[in-house]
Amino acid sequence: MNEMDVLLRIPWARIPFEGQQVSGELEASWAQSLLVPGCRDVDGKVVFDGHIKPSGSMTYVVDGGVSASVHYECVRCLELSLMRLEGEFTHTFRRRDKVKPGEDGEEVWDGVSELKGDYLDLEPVLAEEFALLVPPHPSCDDSSTPRICSFQEAPAEDFEKPAVDPRWEGLQKLSLKDES
Repeated sequence: MNEMDVLLRIPWARIPFEGQQVSGELEASWAQSLLVPGCRDVDGKVVFDGHIKPSGSMTYVVDGGVSASVHYECVRCLELSLMRLEGEFTHTFRRRDKVKPGEDGEEVWDGVSELKGDYLDLEPVLAEEFALLVPPHPSCDDSSTPRICSFQEAPAEDFEKPAVDPRWEGLQKLSLKDES
């Protein structure tokens, strides 16, 4: 087992009735694939902490939090900034035979992970929670130290005649000919 498995895979048989605290730090590389295109990288480590408690027969509830700082590029002004992501979550693990069927007779797994083998695997839960914290279109408004976006500071007259994107300048030189 590698170091990450030790942190994120908890043997459920060893969890006492009163519960167990879990916490750790994950390398920035762990979260890199979860970032949207505007986010550059994680500054430091992804920190998580939580409490796992038995809740009935072969059911465990994890209450926890995840946090990290992320370097991102504002989608409006393209300036680099730092954003602090923090979130809390509650997640349930349950053995398949303990899942109650819904009205249509199908098993209902919403917000519940199947308890497989001898471990509670927290990695998919933390990955989902971290990914949900990252804004899809990061902007200066999302910054840890909110600031006015330089795009918003520009006077209105700058927007009356939009400048041509240099990538499109070549198209202005082309003329359409009528082939009829």
